[in-house]
Amino acid sequence: MRAIKKILKSRWVDFSSGIVLAVAGVSQFVHEFEDAELAFGAHHGIAIYGLVIAVRALVDARDGIVGLGEAIEDGIKERLEGRRSSGE
Repeated sequence: MRAIKKILKSRWVDFSSGIVLAVAGVSQFVHEFEDAELAFGAHHGIAIYGLVIAVRALVDARDGIVGLGEAIEDGIKERLEGRRSSGE
């Protein structure tokens, strides 16, 4: 059960789901536009919800990448400071 929970909370699953929903909604909108049937439908909400999920996942991924970069930078600084204090 933990594995399923971990997969469902993955940023990549959120991003992929968001893209699929956004593409499906936009595709339906394009088909309606071509048929000149411009009516508000569920696909508009699906497209917007998909975009929100995808953007949120991208922001989370960016925050994770920035945090990783800062951790690596801090680790390099600590190693350099350790060498200076030990006389290397």
